[in-house]
Amino acid sequence: SKNIATTTAMAQLAKQHGSATTPAEAALASQRFGSDVMKHADVLEKMGVKVRDGKGNLLDPQKIIAQMLEKTGGDVTKTLDLGAHDIGQAR
Repeated sequence: SKNIATTTAMAQLAKQHGSATTPAEAALASQRFGSDVMKHADVLEKMGVKVRDGKGNLLDPQKIIAQMLEKTGGDVTKTLDLGAHDIGQAR
């Protein structure tokens, strides 16, 4: 599916340009993005970021990220103030 392709691309970017040092860490980072977004869906939706479709499925990660950037003016750390402390954070 398109979401699998997108998360695979996110994992590759995490490996190439992020803090992930191994393919396993990169895959885990992209997996955590999805679980973190679902965990904090209420916080994100309060700020105007739609994360689910009408059936409750996670939207395309690219769309979620684009909305997060738009709603925060490019500073996704603003989600921290709303209680979404772990979205995109290394653990």
